[in-house]
Amino acid sequence: EKIGNVLTVLKDWTYVMDKDLAAPTIYRKWRDYFDDYTFDDEIEIYKAASGPGLNILEYLMREVPNSHWFDDMSTSSVENRDDIILTALDDTIDWLENFYDSSDPTTWRWGDIHTVYYGHLTGLEALSVGPFEWSGSGYCITPSGVSIRSGVGRARGGASERLIVDFSNLNNTISVIPLGQRGHSNSKHYSDQVENLFLLGKYHVQYFTNTPTNFPTSSIESRIYFTAGGA
Repeated sequence: EKIGNVLTVLKDWTYVMDKDLAAPTIYRKWRDYFDDYTFDDEIEIYKAASGPGLNILEYLMREVPNSHWFDDMSTSSVENRDDIILTALDDTIDWLENFYDSSDPTTWRWGDIHTVYYGHLTGLEALSVGPFEWSGSGYCITPSGVSIRSGVGRARGGASERLIVDFSNLNNTISVIPLGQRGHSNSKHYSDQVENLFLLGKYHVQYFTNTPTNFPTSSIESRIYFTAGGA
């Protein structure tokens, strides 16, 4: 019954790593276990520095279901792809039930375990921003890779800017950056873009102009005047 409920969630998924969905959580935790159970025994026995990448795991899963990599070298039986897939799924369900304290897989939201954090260069929490619930992953167009092996993961990398340019009219261009426009932590613009725009998939107009009269006066908050003689 547990597996049936989990498979129902996965079958209804459209493969978007949405923070409000449970399927991304199930997929990602299962993928970690599947990868570990396929390669870790060989890594330990042969003292390898690391295992093959996910592209190799995908190839073996699709093309070589009886590959020796799927065999658990610590047991007397010979396991294949399907055995490891099911073992990984069983352990995924147990781990997520314990972490979320719920046997209902629809409650295992991706945003509860996948977050984004903007750490300051000084390492000071007071100057850092986040963590926030976040969609995406390390392998999609919203890049935000994390480790969830021990629990909640914090993404600390990703897009530094999003920019959509209208070459027919540059002043129709839109852009957004994570955090904000100013580096002063007491400014309202220190992190306003990340909370009000970036995390919501929104943008602001990116003006390309050197003529003050072309810039909307409603967007001007302050002015600096340079006068002759420095007066």
